[in-house]
Amino acid sequence: MSPSPRYRYRRSPPLSSIHDHLLTRLSNDDDIEKNLSTFANEMASCAMILGLASSKSLILVDELGRATSPKEGVGIVHAIAEELIKLKVKLCVQCI
Repeated sequence: MSPSPRYRYRRSPPLSSIHDHLLTRLSNDDDIEKNLSTFANEMASCAMILGLASSKSLILVDELGRATSPKEGVGIVHAIAEELIKLKVKLCVQCI
């Protein structure tokens, strides 16, 4: 029987060496305990993300602008994306 080949697996670097923050806004609903509407909750989440974001951050955003009318949603998405682009953030956005 021949010896089995030995494979060397390259280990991935830990997330902390690639990104300083992993910031997400994936699901949104109103918050009865904090007396926040869906829109207010979404804006609070986005404000927190913009406050913590840096050029080494990875940000995942799902359904940004969903709690508004289509025209207002586009304006919000544009403003937030523009600010994140200025910071040179790695960004994954899904807009409806």
